[in-house]
Amino acid sequence: MVTGAFWCQLTIAGLLLGMMAVTMIALVLAGQLVEDVVSASVGPAGVLLVLVVWLAAGAFGLRRGSRIAYWLSLAGLPCVLAGSVIGIGGTVSISSENAERVARWMPVAMHVDGIGIVVAVGLAVTTLGLLIMKTSRAFFRPDHHDDG
Repeated sequence: MVTGAFWCQLTIAGLLLGMMAVTMIALVLAGQLVEDVVSASVGPAGVLLVLVVWLAAGAFGLRRGSRIAYWLSLAGLPCVLAGSVIGIGGTVSISSENAERVARWMPVAMHVDGIGIVVAVGLAVTTLGLLIMKTSRAFFRPDHHDDG
């Protein structure tokens, strides 16, 4: 159970990172990378980056059997669900010379983000289910010893 939760959680972090890359490509095409990266570092993209690091670090902690990572994972995974409901994004003003490039990229970005969110939410629900199962909870109990 814990190994499955590890891989699911690591996959979620990778998906979210890939979705951030798609957003950065859109910003480059819009010609606004420098100013938007500075504002994004404290905005929704910054929050998403913190979540990616949180989930990845938590996944490796799960693999080691860390109780702290277990609780951090249980707290971080619902953030993926909440982020999909609330939506994390922003607006970008596009100059007329960049409009054609952005228009060609937008269908790709929308498909990647749409599929990414659906897969990330599915994996978050699966991971939460795996972590709250009795065998996983027992694995993270303080009296659990792996003598194997």
